[in-house]
Amino acid sequence: MPEEIDLSADVQHWDTGLSLEDQTTVAWALSFLNMTEFISKENLNTRMLEDVALPEGKFFFRLQIIL
Repeated sequence: MPEEIDLSADVQHWDTGLSLEDQTTVAWALSFLNMTEFISKENLNTRMLEDVALPEGKFFFRLQIIL
């Protein structure tokens, strides 16, 4: 059975364990990944949904956008 993972130590590690340069690098990497995910979802929304005629296909792509 899965259990929750305690992430409370991560905040302390972020504040004390990482230098400002490391924090900046991680923040840039996370923002890059977030932006690429946004672009992918936007492409699914604008391009793929126009080309798909079947309701099942549209449902699949909309589900992918939500996830």
